[in-house]
This record gives sequence, structure tokens and C-alpha cells, in this order.
Amino acid sequence: MRCVLQPLIDLFSGLLAAADLEALLGRLHELRYLTTARAGEWRAGERLKRLVDQQASDHAPLSLYSNIQNRPATLKIRDQNSQQVVATVDPLWLDRAVLTLEGRALDVTWFDGEALWVTHGSAQGEQAKLPFLSARQLLSFDLAQALPRVLGLAPEGAPLVETPTGWLLFHWLGDVYGQALLDLLRPQIAVSAASQPGLALLLSDAPRNLPAISSEQTIRYLHEHVRQYEGLLALGAYNYLLPYALRQRAVVEQFDVARFVEATQRLKLLRADTTVSEELLRLT
Repeated sequence: MRCVLQPLIDLFSGLLAAADLEALLGRLHELRYLTTARAGEWRAGERLKRLVDQQASDHAPLSLYSNIQNRPATLKIRDQNSQQVVATVDPLWLDRAVLTLEGRALDVTWFDGEALWVTHGSAQGEQAKLPFLSARQLLSFDLAQALPRVLGLAPEGAPLVETPTGWLLFHWLGDVYGQALLDLLRPQIAVSAASQPGLALLLSDAPRNLPAISSEQTIRYLHEHVRQYEGLLALGAYNYLLPYALRQRAVVEQFDVARFVEATQRLKLLRADTTVSEELLRLT
């Protein structure tokens, strides 16, 4: 099997720029999925041949016929610093709220499709949680936006409910946008995750308005959190093979920055009355 550059450029004309295609081929060559034959010509590399051979197996980690990843029978845990395999675990190990190995918390730094790369963490906190797999189905933006109407509330309303630990701000943005809102507000106000972050955030005080969030600010944030949002946005099993610049672009495009910024700008903060507060607290 071989591929030649110019026919590929012609094939993807209008879909993928020639520079992006060359960068993608270079990345696949770097990862040993392709090997060079002559100038402008590539052949199947060691890892692609192995992947083809694995297709007959029930435990093939990647399918050549879809962008859906199969969970392997076992998963290798590699130390980020030493590059050594420190453990082999059942994939069910990933469903823990916090990942530990021999009683020590792990910071997940990378997943390359075949192994999980980790460093030992010092705290049982957010960094020890797996950022790209979820134990439950994510609450979508569209579904979250429908909830206020069910409760008889205006869709742009963002009710504030006082609790013993602070003020719950119901934003109705869903899990993906809710996580982004939390992270982008943290440098500006005292805010933390609520038990249902796709619906609400926990504030130490009740603000009159939220700090403005711009498109440029959001894009910079997404560029810095590509690995986290690749999983949250379900970009598929092969997305990690893209050159990093293309991965950043894919995350930004799939996230839909304009929709997120518009949704945050139209939030109107208001203090919920007793009856509404009781209804809202049942959601958390």
C-alpha cells in the first residue's frame, strides 16, 4: 500500500488545505503509521501494519472502519518521567472518581490510544481525575437549555439560590460549557464546581453580574486544554493522531465559541424566591 502526495491533495481539495495534509502525513510518519519511500510518497509503517493485523481480533484498540475506539482488554499505565510501564490494569479501573496506584494519587498527563501516561500526584484533587472519560452521559447544552422552561423559568434567567456553603448560580449551559465557564471565571471571582456542574456553579458571594468572557479569551483557554476537551467533545478515537495545531483547531470548531460566548452574555442573574429555590435545589 502506498500513497502519493499530489493525488491526495486533489482528493481532499476543498476539504483540507495542502499544508494541513502534509502536516498530517508528517505526523503519521513520526508516529510510525507511515514510512517514506521516495520524495512525496509514503507506505504503510510498522504501527499501521500492526493495526491492520489486529482488525480480526475482538480486542483491536482502533477500528479501520469507524472512528469509534474499543476499550482494550487491559490498559498499560506508563510513568511520564521514566517512560516505563508501571502497571497493567483492567479498563474498569478508569471508572473511579479519583485514580490511584498503590495508594498514591495519579496525575493523568496523556493518553496515546494504547497507554495512559501518568505522574504521581500530591493531592486527591481535580488533577487525579481522568479528564477524557466520563462515568455518566454528559448533559448536553440543548437539554440543559430546555430545563428552565420545564420549571416555568425564562431560558435566559440565571437564578441564584443561597445555601449554607455559598450561592448556587444556575447557568443551564450543560457539562461542556459549564466546565469552560467555571475555569474562565476562576481567575476573576471566587467560584467552585457544584455537584451538578452542567447546571450550576457555587459562588462565595452573590454578584450582580458575571465578568464578561470574550471569544479570544475562550479560544486561548481551549488551546491550553485540548486534551481535556477532545474527550468531552467526543472527537473520536483518531483525533490524537492529528498534528497538535489541527487538534486545537478541531476542538475550537467543535466547541462552537460563538454559541458559548453568546450564551454566557445573555445570562441574567436574579435571586430565586423560596418556591423556585426549593425546586432548583432538587436538581443538585
